[in-house]
Amino acid sequence: MSKVIEAIELTEADRKRWPYMDNDNGRRAMKHISLQPADKLLACVSFDRFGDFDYDNEKFMEFYKDFGNDTNHGWLSAQIAEELYTRGEIDERKFDRVMGH
Repeated sequence: MSKVIEAIELTEADRKRWPYMDNDNGRRAMKHISLQPADKLLACVSFDRFGDFDYDNEKFMEFYKDFGNDTNHGWLSAQIAEELYTRGEIDERKFDRVMGH
C-alpha cells in the first residue's frame, strides 16, 4: 500500500461505511476514492478501440499511483465505477462497460 493511502485517517464511521472490506487499508483506499471530485474520477474512465476499459489511460495510471503497485487495476476501475454510479455521474450502461459486462 502506498504512503498516500497509509496516511488516510479512518473513523468508526468509515469502518461502518465499508464493513465488507476485510482490513483498514482497503477502507482507506475506499475513502480515498470517495473523497475525489467527480471530474477526476470521470477522467480515469475511458475505453480502448475494442471497447474495453483503458487501463493505460494517463489519468487512470496517475490515480493508480496513489494506491501502489500491489493494487489490482480491475479492482480500482470497479471501485471508481461504483463511486461514480452511486453519485449519479454515470448511468448503468457505462457502469456495465467498466465492469466488463
